[in-house]
Amino acid sequence: MDELKMLVDNLAANAQKIANTKLEDVINDVDQLTVALCTSNLNVVAQTLSLSREGENRYIAAHKALDIGWNPSIRDALAKDGYFTKGLRELLELAERDPVAGSRLMPIFEEAVDIHKDLRIPKDLKCRLKNYTSEKLETDGFAISNPDDDGKVSIKTARWVEEKISSKEKPM
Repeated sequence: MDELKMLVDNLAANAQKIANTKLEDVINDVDQLTVALCTSNLNVVAQTLSLSREGENRYIAAHKALDIGWNPSIRDALAKDGYFTKGLRELLELAERDPVAGSRLMPIFEEAVDIHKDLRIPKDLKCRLKNYTSEKLETDGFAISNPDDDGKVSIKTARWVEEKISSKEKPM
């Protein structure tokens, strides 16, 4: 099998595996899952809620995320108290320990960086999250996005993958 085709097939299979991994499959803590859901897509929150039963961690986290998302005063108070900072630091530690969790959390970290002012994330954590996602993209060769409104996930490939593809496309 052609080396490039094998690379692309491998990356596609790995990206699909990560995209199919639910946040609650890699996060056990209610507050960490809440933070992850708050920086995810409403469809992810709805799916988490629909697949859970009352009293489960994912049920509690999804309800908390909805409350936070719909009530800016709650979100602002939690941000001021460092709730998102603490949760993101813990999620980053989880990502650094568990490669699958790290791959799945990349869109969460990217969103957190994008809305860092709203979440009152300190500059050092913002930089750590950016560095982590850059390094993880290069290591994995790809990164998934948060699902769009239709539930579709896009895949970004690493620079080295793009270079390999473009070098194969050039005639010799």
